Amino acid sequence: MLAIIHSVPTGYSGLDPTSKAAVDAGTACLLAHVVTTPGPFFGTIDDGVGSFACNYNTSISIWALSEVPTSPAIHGAITGGRAWELANQRNCNDPPGRADRGGNQNNGAWYYTGESPACGSFYEHSNSSFALQGLAVTGGIPTGLGSTADLAQGYFTCLQRLGQNFGSSNDDPDDGGFIYSQELTKVPVTGTAASGSSIFALRLTPVAPTDPRISAGIAFLDASLTYSPCTNNNH
Repeated sequence: MLAIIHSVPTGYSGLDPTSKAAVDAGTACLLAHVVTTPGPFFGTIDDGVGSFACNYNTSISIWALSEVPTSPAIHGAITGGRAWELANQRNCNDPPGRADRGGNQNNGAWYYTGESPACGSFYEHSNSSFALQGLAVTGGIPTGLGSTADLAQGYFTCLQRLGQNFGSSNDDPDDGGFIYSQELTKVPVTGTAASGSSIFALRLTPVAPTDPRISAGIAFLDASLTYSPCTNNNH
């Protein structure tokens, strides 16, 4: 839906009838998958109740629905999806607070299935970045001390290796890139996918484009252009 809508400069209103029909069918599909079952997954937009990808699905679905003509059903779906996203950001007391200021390293992140059970076991950059993107386009990300944006900024700051003991070791611990996750089950290095979505997330929290974290992340991506993926999986 997003790809079709943004294929023309004017968005949905400028689509040809066939393209509009495709987007309308997608809208109907998303509305049919709004979870109304009472419980921890109420408001998600998902293939089922509490599927493993419900954070991905909900955040991207509210984004898509925000790009089409509104209706009471669409407004309700976006409102419910936003409420679930805001309620399911990790902020546990082990210890509490922002990750880069002494709190748990995963505070401010999002889990695949939300915080049910409370404080899930695997948090990573893409779930968290998509949650921020969905919130940003459907009413904004709450800001201020201890807010959604504040906690998220701390989480993504701790994913970056920038002269601090964040993340895991590599041949260049100050390369400015971002690791995949603090619970790294893949290769413990920085990478372009994690770095791209993390830079995007930091900008949304909002971090200025001139901030050293952004500059270092962009420099990492620029340096990646000189590497061959056949010989250097870090880039």
